[in-house]
This record gives sequence, structure tokens and C-alpha cells, in this order.
Amino acid sequence: MAIAKWYKIDIHTHTPASSCMVDKEKSITPREWIDAAKERVDAVVVTDHNSIDWLDRLQNELKDKDKFFIFNGIELSVGDKGNHIILIFDPDLKIELINEILIKMDLTSEKQGRTDICIDKEKFTSTVNEYRDKLLIIPAHFFSSKGLGNLANHSWIRSYYEDIKFDAIEINNLEEINTLENKICAFDGSLFKGDIEELKSISTIVGSDNPYKENNGKHSIKGIGEKFTWFKLSEFTLEGLRQSFLDPGSRIRKVFDSTKVRDMNTYDHNYISGVKINNLKHLEEINLRLSPNLNCLVGGRGTGKSTIIEMIKNVIYSNNGVKYDKPQLLDSIKKDTEIDLFYNFGTHEENNHLVEFKKGLLKVLKKDNKTGEKVEVDKIEFPVDIYSQKEIYEMVDEEIKFKTSSKSEFLRIIDNNIKLEILKLEEQENNYINKIKDSYSKILNYRKSIADMPQLLSEKTSLDSKFKLIEHSNLIDVIDKKGVLNSVDNLFESYSNDYYNLYKKFLEELEGLNKEYRKKIDDIKGLIIIFEDKINLDMYIQGYENIIENTKKILEKNILEIDKINNKYEKDTSLEEIEKGLEVQFKDIMTTLELEEERNSKDEINKLSSKLNEVNKKIEELEIKKEKSIEEENLLENYLDKLLEVLIEKNNIRKNIVNEINKESDIISVELKLLGDKDRWINNLRKAMGKEDSFEQDYKELGNHIFIDNPVENIKKWFEFIYLEENRDICKFLNIEKLSHAGFQKIWKGENINYTDFINILPDDQILIKIKKDVTDIKINDGSPGEKAAAVLSFIMHQGKGPLIIDQPEDDLDNSLIMDLIVETIRDIKNKRQIIIATHNSNIPVLGDAEAIIILERDEQGFVNLRKNKKAGCIEEKEIKNGICSIMEGGLESFRKRDRKYKL
Repeated sequence: MAIAKWYKIDIHTHTPASSCMVDKEKSITPREWIDAAKERVDAVVVTDHNSIDWLDRLQNELKDKDKFFIFNGIELSVGDKGNHIILIFDPDLKIELINEILIKMDLTSEKQGRTDICIDKEKFTSTVNEYRDKLLIIPAHFFSSKGLGNLANHSWIRSYYEDIKFDAIEINNLEEINTLENKICAFDGSLFKGDIEELKSISTIVGSDNPYKENNGKHSIKGIGEKFTWFKLSEFTLEGLRQSFLDPGSRIRKVFDSTKVRDMNTYDHNYISGVKINNLKHLEEINLRLSPNLNCLVGGRGTGKSTIIEMIKNVIYSNNGVKYDKPQLLDSIKKDTEIDLFYNFGTHEENNHLVEFKKGLLKVLKKDNKTGEKVEVDKIEFPVDIYSQKEIYEMVDEEIKFKTSSKSEFLRIIDNNIKLEILKLEEQENNYINKIKDSYSKILNYRKSIADMPQLLSEKTSLDSKFKLIEHSNLIDVIDKKGVLNSVDNLFESYSNDYYNLYKKFLEELEGLNKEYRKKIDDIKGLIIIFEDKINLDMYIQGYENIIENTKKILEKNILEIDKINNKYEKDTSLEEIEKGLEVQFKDIMTTLELEEERNSKDEINKLSSKLNEVNKKIEELEIKKEKSIEEENLLENYLDKLLEVLIEKNNIRKNIVNEINKESDIISVELKLLGDKDRWINNLRKAMGKEDSFEQDYKELGNHIFIDNPVENIKKWFEFIYLEENRDICKFLNIEKLSHAGFQKIWKGENINYTDFINILPDDQILIKIKKDVTDIKINDGSPGEKAAAVLSFIMHQGKGPLIIDQPEDDLDNSLIMDLIVETIRDIKNKRQIIIATHNSNIPVLGDAEAIIILERDEQGFVNLRKNKKAGCIEEKEIKNGICSIMEGGLESFRKRDRKYKL
């Protein structure tokens, strides 16, 4: 073993060496006893009544394959009252020496095993004090029969504790814890020479006393582990038990009912189980094992603690896609550098991953459940929080220098610890932001179209006015009559022209046809001579010619008649008078209507009518667009409401973290103001508008107006001003008459600003951290460097479930802050999340009770190595204890000199 883990130990068990063992089990073998015990627990203390007879038998039977440990012990009857007291012996003590100890108490081999024998209290006291570093003393079943606490007279308890310091007290149930506290508080301090406060803090444990169910006065192997105590140990040693008794809050959990047990070594939180690094500049090979709880990297200056943390950071950040720029790190990495980082999502083996860095390439491996081999899988994010002392110290300054960061570092830390919830909400947030942008884009297009509406309405008004005048005048009737006269003129003109032309054409065609046939007749006459006048055609031809001649005369006569009719029609004044009268009437109306005569014929009126129809159609189309614009504006308002609901939900989730911090931290108080980060919002707005150096007072006025009260409602009004107010009168929005700079009014009407993206400039929540003081709380930036660092550490440590890695957090803190803040906080949270700390301060690994202490040193060639080649260990281990004392306390002699000087 090296890393501390939880073990089930039954601290009080009996074998057949105890005469009160149930009769039917007195003949069982050591093997049967061991097999029965290891079914329930990981280790036992054998505590037979006044006997060590079975210790050798059990130890000789115990095999490595049993994966079971047996502490040698005994349950003694002490004093006149025969009070039962358990002794646990150092596993390194041989049975012979244990027997010598008992003989000094006058418990000889002849007397061993007898329950009627009681050890003299003075002999007991002198003997155990002589061998105090070789054994532990525990009053058994304190409030039961033969229990020391069952005595009515407090003087007996006092007399024991004044002479012997108990290491722990065995109880049987939860109620007895309160009973013990009440009994100790009832002591008369003036009569009690011991330290009452020390007695009050004594550790309580529970053992089974392996009872026989049918008879509580008897013992049975079936009762082993019926009750037990969880101990956190790195190895089964007396010192391991002693450290547990010294620190029960960290190392002991009592189980009064073994049927209701959860595995204390099962963790739901993520943790790094190990790191293996090869071929760094000053580190050839190092293989670290890490606990799911508290891990401390200790060593002198320059022993590679920070380098190891930076390597972990490099691998994790590279895998998670986080930008990580550490130039000095490149000096340590070589071409053949290899880093293996084992990341576990809880203690379930199927969730374990290996992040492998080789030759500058990174890949993630996972065990195949079928083959058992490691196979490459897609990269997944491994949540880890890593901070250096410098980052912690500078975080407060970065927070108040909001111009360099678009988001609060404190908020970023909170959000990293609720990443899935935040990502889900940010997805919704971005969805509504995009919808708002899309709506605004549509609204702008509608506005651009609707901008023509005034002109169209004016044109419609003009056309409507003209048509009203025309309707109330006699214009159309006059135009119609003029049209009729014109039609009559046209009719007669076309009528005479058509007939005239027809007769002329007929006459010309008749003339032409007559000429054509005359020639043909002449040709025929020449041919028919051969018939010697037997054929005579003249008579017939003459008949046709007569008809043709008569027809010509008729046509010529009709043509003359048409000319006569036309002349007569043209001389007819009645139509002309009517036409002149209509023309005078037409001109008078046109003058009255102020219309241009040449443009207002019937066709022109029809054109006006078409124009009016066209204008009305456009107006209808724009009215539809206007309605759609209003609908889009309503949609945009709805999206704003939804967006603000998401921001409120984000605030509520963050509040859970803040409430937890306030509940757990004695150092700081944290306030989360909904959408309250005014200064950062103003700065981001000025950047977006390109006005970082202008209108300082006006932007301040704007911020005060929005954030002074009800920021949610005011933010909504702000975006309605940006997206729904066409004129954007900033004075009206601010409800003021005059601005500090007149130009501030103009910039909101400018076309060079992309208002669409203003929705990206959302105010975030504001984190306000105060340091708790005796008189009054102070703002974090008003604290001393140590107080600032302490406040940030408290903020960081009281949230999150992923591994937390901190490099030398104590550099800005004095020892009182280290104790009050770091150690107490670590003890509180280390069972909820993994902590890895590089430190020079012994208080952290020792009083924080680190489950894994890794001691680094440099060899003569300057290479970083593990001290004594030990991957990890705990304070109960000699090599670890000596290493801490040597490195952090200046050596054992220095520690002792300080102790003598303090004389506390």
C-alpha cells in the first residue's frame, strides 16, 4: 500500500481463546476463523479476554492470498471493577515481547484466558506507559457492562485518563456519542488534572465484539464485522491506526449496521489516478500514483514540483483544446518526451482513460472491454482546474481591469464547474440571438420598403383629388360627345374613301383586264384565219366590250357622285357648330380643373386611372409589409423575453454555486448580481461602436440608467430602443433634456454602426466578493495581498467537482491563513473532489491529512527523482514523515528546538 484508502476493520473480535466463545465454535480452526472474518472486513484486531493464545495460530495461518490483515491485541480486565480495556500491539512486536508485557502486568501464562482475573490498575498503568509507543489503548464498549463509562463515579474515569491517555473509546451506537460528550462535560475541571478539551476530542470507534445472536453473552464467528469502523490507511501499521485516532474527522467512519454499507472507496467525482513522465530535460523517468482525494507534491526549491504540474497542464489543455502558451516549458520538453496521464471518470474501470503524449502527438486510449487492450478513442474533454500562485494573486487585478477581458474570470470559474448546463443555456442564448438578428434584418428590409409609403400616399391623394374634380365636372360627357362627333367624321371619311378607292380600283382593274383580253383576242384572230372566215367572233367580242364600256361609265359617274356627296358633307355647318360648341365647353372645363388639355383626353384619363390602380396596389403591398413588420417586431420582443429568461436561468444555476460557497466558506461572502456587470458591458459597447476614448460621461449616464434598478426590464427597453425605435432618440431613452456632448445624440442615428450585432453585447452577471472581517466585510480589492489570495483560493476551492491542481498556494499567505483557509477547506472538500497541491508548507500535507504525499528531490546530477523511489505515501509512513520533517521543518532537530523554545 502507498496511497491511503478506506479499510473495514473490526477493532474488537474474539476467538476460541476467549472462554465465552459459543460452545459449538470452540473447536473451529484458525483457517475457518480467518475465512469467516475476511468475508465481512479487510482487517481485524484479535482481542481475546486476558489471552493471546490464538495470535500465533492466526498469524501462522494467514497467507498473502487472503488479502487480509490481523492486528494482535487483547481485551484486559483492569482494576477492582474489572473494566475492559483493549490493547492493540505494534504488528512488529513478536509474541514473545507481547507476552513479556503481559507478565509485567502479572498476567502470566497460567492466568491467561481466565475471565475472573483482573489486572492491578497501577501495574497496568506503569506497564502500558513503559511501552506506550508500541501499543494503543482503547476502553472497550464504554457504556456497556464492564465499560469504563458505565461507572457512576466520574473519579474512576478521571483516574484512568490522568495516568493513561486513551487513544480512542469504543462505543456501540450513535446515542453513546452524545452520552460520552455529556459525561465529559460533567467533569469538575478543578478536580481534573487532564486536558478536558483533549478528552472531548477523543476519537470514538465501533467494533463488533462478534456477538452470538442467540446469546449476547457469547461470541461467534458469525458476528465478526456485524459492526466495524472504516479506517483510512496507507498501510496496516500501529502508526496508521494512531494517525486515524488523531484525525478521526478525516480517517474514521463508524458503521453500526453492516447491512447498510456503501463502499467508501467508490467515488463519483473525476480524478487523475497517475502520471508517468519520461525524458524531460532534468527528469529521466518519474511515475506518480495519485489519490482521488488530497495529493501533495513536496520538495525543496527547484525539485520539479511546478514542472510536473505544468506537464499535467500541458497534456490536459492540449487535449481539451485550450490555448496554452508557456515558453519556458518548451525548454524542458525534448523530442522523445513522453507523458502518460491516467484520467478516471469516477472509480468505475470502464470509464478510465489514458491520455498519451509521445513525440509531440496526443491521443486518448481506453481499455477495450472485450480484449482488455488499450485502444485509441475520440478525444473527450477532461475537466481539470489548474492554478498557479501567480494566477491566483493576479485574478483580482484582472477582475477589476475589465478592459482586458470580455468576461469576468470569477464567472468563468463558476461556469467551468457547471459547463454542461451553461453550454445548454448558451446554445439557447445563441439561438435567440440569431433569431433577434434575423428579425431585425427583416424589419430593416420592411422599413426600407415602407419608406416609399408617404410618397405613394401623396401621389394617391393627388390622383384621387383629380378624379373627384373630373367626376363633379361635365368633362367626361363633353369628351364622350366629342368622341361621337369624331367617330361620325371618321365614319364618313372612311366610308367615302373606301367606296371612292374601291370604284377607282375597280375601274383601273377593269381597264387593265380589257387591255389584256384585247391583246389575246387579236392573237386569236390571227390564228383563226385558217378557217377562211368560217368562225366570226366579232359579234361576241363587241358585246363584251359594250358591257365593259357601260360599266366604266357607271363607275366614273359614281366616282363623281361620291365627290359631290363629300363636298356637300364638308359644307354642312350643323356638325361643325356642334363640334365648336363642345370644344368651347371642353376648354372651359379644363381651365376650371387646371388640367392640361393635350394630356387629358379620354386615353389620358384612362392612364390616370391605371396609375391610380397601380399606386393603390403598391400601397396595399406596403400595408401588408407594414403588418409583417409589426408581426416581426412582436416576434423580436418575444425573442428578447425568451433570451432574458435564459439569462435569468443562467443566473439561477450560478446562484447554486454561489450559495454553496457562502454556505461553506468562513473567509468570504459572494454576491451574484443578475446582469450586473455594468462597467464591462459599457466597455464592450464602446469597443463595438469605436468610441473607446469618447463620450465618457454620456456612456456612464447610459450605464447608470440601465443598471440602477431592474436591469432585466431596462435591458429589454434598451434593445427595444436599438431595434424598434427608428429615430433612436437617446435623450428620450435616458429621459433627459440635454447630453454632456451633443455628438452622443448623433451617433445613434448613424449608418456606419452595425446595430444588428448589438445583441451580442449582453451584460453578464456580476460577482462581488467580500472578505469577512471581525468588524465589517471589505471588498476583495481592498484586502492585503494575503487576504486577496486567501479570498480567491476560498472562491476556487469551494466549487467544482473535477480535479483541482494548485501550484504553491501558500506563497502569499501566512501560516494562520494557511491553517484557517487552505487546511480546513481542503479537509472539507477532499472527499468531494481530487486536490493536487505543490507546496513548501508542512501544514498542508500533515494537517490536511493528505492521502498521497509525493516527495521530490534532485540527485547529484541535477535530475528530479522520487525520494527513496517511493511513488506516494502517507504521514504514518516513516520515509514520508522523515522526508517532510527534513524538507519542510529543517530536520528533526530543528523541529525539536522550536518545540523547546515555544514551550507550549
